[in-house]
Amino acid sequence: MRLPWIAAAAVLCALPARGDPPQLAPQVLDALTQLDELPSQTSLTDVLGLLPDQAVVPLAQLARNADGTVDLGVQLRAIHALATFCPPAPATCGLPHDTLIEVIHAASTPAQTPSDVLRLRTAIEAIGATRSGLDSDVDELLPLLVNTSRDVRATVARALPNLCNPQATGPLMVAYHREAVPQVQLEILSALDALDGPCAK
Repeated sequence: MRLPWIAAAAVLCALPARGDPPQLAPQVLDALTQLDELPSQTSLTDVLGLLPDQAVVPLAQLARNADGTVDLGVQLRAIHALATFCPPAPATCGLPHDTLIEVIHAASTPAQTPSDVLRLRTAIEAIGATRSGLDSDVDELLPLLVNTSRDVRATVARALPNLCNPQATGPLMVAYHREAVPQVQLEILSALDALDGPCAK
């Protein structure tokens, strides 16, 4: 029974003390750096040798790291992978979901860097991919429709229809009329169509 936790500890210990470069196990690094596809829950649990609820722990640790000691590409894939560990709604998701919300909060500061924008967009996409339908998730995303990055605003518009929550409709309409970037306006229109179409049935 101790072996899965030893494996999890090995991955966590590979995450560095402040200032030290991370030394991820080669098979974990390989799973998180594939160029042709994003890692699946199955591939990650296999390389970690852990059950899903245990494999989430080192992934959440990777996702939360914002001090530059974890390769950004690896971190983005870890963030994205968290959504695959969420059960279908209305079941609660727990650690993966909570971690995504933490990443959104940490990366959406007024002084956000280009790396923060990438973390933020990835976490927004992952929240959408959970298809939670939660009012609280809609409440987390709606304020980001005024983010200074047009890419973040577009990502929010793409993620909201996946939550299939009608409370997003009114704020999206307001955002559409306020939005100055045509590409983002198109994403908002597409989101409104989806919320009025498949989600409304």
